[in-house]
Amino acid sequence: MKIPFIVYSRSLLTCCGAFKKYFLATFIHRTLYTVPTSFIRVFALLFSVTALSACQPNDAEGPSASQLAPKGDLQAANAYQVTISFQPAFGSQMLACDTPISTRNSGQQQVWKINELAAFISELRFVQNGNRYVVTLVDNPWQSQNVGLLRHSGDCKVQRTNLSLSVNLLKTSADNTQPEFRPDQPSRLDFTLGVPFALNHGNPVLQASPLNDSSMFWVWRNGYKFLRWDMQADSGERWSFHLGSVGCDSAAMVRAPKRECDLANRIPFSVEVMSLVEAELKAAATHEGIHQLKVSEPLQASDQLKASDQLKASITLDLEKIVLGLSVDNSTTCMFSSIDERSCMHLLNNLKTQNVFSSSAESASILTGKGS
Repeated sequence: MKIPFIVYSRSLLTCCGAFKKYFLATFIHRTLYTVPTSFIRVFALLFSVTALSACQPNDAEGPSASQLAPKGDLQAANAYQVTISFQPAFGSQMLACDTPISTRNSGQQQVWKINELAAFISELRFVQNGNRYVVTLVDNPWQSQNVGLLRHSGDCKVQRTNLSLSVNLLKTSADNTQPEFRPDQPSRLDFTLGVPFALNHGNPVLQASPLNDSSMFWVWRNGYKFLRWDMQADSGERWSFHLGSVGCDSAAMVRAPKRECDLANRIPFSVEVMSLVEAELKAAATHEGIHQLKVSEPLQASDQLKASDQLKASITLDLEKIVLGLSVDNSTTCMFSSIDERSCMHLLNNLKTQNVFSSSAESASILTGKGS
């Protein structure tokens, strides 16, 4: 019986292109399954291992070192790591986990306890001197697919609180055509309250956290609750505001719409940020002798080494502005069960016009009478 034998050129051992790998696989298969000789089988296996081991990442047809490196690592190397914190407030009152809030309805004071306060934030970016800088969220249980979930707990015993987002801020554009972002200079933070349409109507069971949170989801047709705010008064009365997309068209409640909903209710916000490093420099100045910078003063090289590792932006969410001009009681609860609920339109208008998000430094100056 003749034994098939294939002579491979030296190029196979030094350059393993896809075409040559096909012939190598064919050789192994035919040799192992058509030749009964055990010696030949062993030879085939040894030959294949030797041939494949000759294929190194540095081959002309193989990937480069940059291609093998994770994209996230390359991006992080060209990015600032920034923590964006959100502080809920009600007027001048900063809210802790057990802080009650008071409203006046028809001259009567009503005290409320927050049972749930959560919001999805997406589409973040910084803008400085007219240049837009890409922001990507670091994947963790509270943020994935560039969508983050903020949650304030009204019960100090319940550890379900997350009031910050961890992001990578690209220092410049991908083609390096725009100036490098200056964290010590004023900038603007843009973001959207809501979940992008492409992610809003999927099956939450199949999503990574936090988009698998069923408490923040309606049905596939409408998608997620972009904002959920639930309260209970001392009297037992309840009030809620759930914001999401309505007027969505699909074949069934458990089917996703193919086009945008009539009232998408994704709301864009812009917040002026004086500096991402100023607070860090002030803290360091007390024990390291770093001079306190003015907003217009550039960082010195020595300061950059001390300040650039922990960049922060602090944002205040003023809930009082959301209910401005509204009698907060059970009759004004808004679940967006229809597209034209009067209380929902009032709350939605306040979200769009009352600057409910602001930088914490700006909020502090206004509250202390130092704002212009």
